[in-house]
Amino acid sequence: LFVNVVASRVQVPADRRAEAINMSAPGWGIKNIASYVDSVGLYDADLVVWVVPVDDFRRLQTSLRDYPGFPLLKPRLRLGSLFKAGLSQLARRLRQPEDNQGDTEESSETLTQNLQTLKRMVGQIKERGMPVLVVLVPPENGYEPASDGDAFRATVAACSVPLLDLAPNLQGHPEYFIDQVHLSTAGHRLVGETIADCLKGVPLLRPDNERHS
Repeated sequence: LFVNVVASRVQVPADRRAEAINMSAPGWGIKNIASYVDSVGLYDADLVVWVVPVDDFRRLQTSLRDYPGFPLLKPRLRLGSLFKAGLSQLARRLRQPEDNQGDTEESSETLTQNLQTLKRMVGQIKERGMPVLVVLVPPENGYEPASDGDAFRATVAACSVPLLDLAPNLQGHPEYFIDQVHLSTAGHRLVGETIADCLKGVPLLRPDNERHS
């Protein structure tokens, strides 16, 4: 995963090591991560890298109830798990109406709420004295609509924190994706290396007297 690539490449003192904590779960969006941070905290981190893939731009807050086929135990056979997941996706597509224009207003409201949530959380993290980097991950074909990418870039700029938009690195490169959205092994390596390069010069370790619980 790109989080492990970042941890292996960032520069820290010789007597220290970088530990990457991946605070995510299948189906989570911006509101899920915000709720997790509100309830659990940030593990006394020295740096927060908030990665926002395009699927999260308009994603509602979710729970396991939204994924009735999600396995709670490791399946015995990978092939059986893939087959079950394929059937589940096919069933969802068959249930979806062809005309989804009625969802446009709700989707736009979700986008606005996600932008507000991201801005609130980044502000809170900054108040704790932690450096923040926001990373946008587009799909292979770029942001659709393009205005979504503009909205996130503007929100991050308003927060006065660094932004890494990976569109120039990923857009139009099918070798970095397994399905036009999810990263391939090469995609994870590229994203991890690009984030690590972006962090050069950023103080990754705070003195003990500046740490916050």
